[in-house]
Amino acid sequence: MAGMTKLYAFPPSVKGGAVDPTANQMLQHDRLVLDLTTGAGALEDDTAVAHNMNVPTATGTDGSPEVHITCTTNGTVLTGLNVVYTDANTVTIQKAVKGANTAASFRVVIKRPYSVGK
Repeated sequence: MAGMTKLYAFPPSVKGGAVDPTANQMLQHDRLVLDLTTGAGALEDDTAVAHNMNVPTATGTDGSPEVHITCTTNGTVLTGLNVVYTDANTVTIQKAVKGANTAASFRVVIKRPYSVGK
């Protein structure tokens, strides 16, 4: 199998691509927005997303970064996503239910802690 398909929507420097932003690209931005697409029996492996925001902890215990997930399409078998706080610059996204009829798409927003918005 393979990881989920990533398509970045924000920041502009990575919009429309599948490559994680660099720390330099994230300096002036408060969030990272991407779409994740999973298949049914394919594209289901854990997927690392490097947000490169250098948050204070690697565990998410202080609420950073904030990760918001919205399901945009789903197969006949509902699934969701789990978030693992990997390190200060990366989260790993896991598909909760795998297998037949679980194809889905999600909008994921990873936000810098205590951001006002830019």
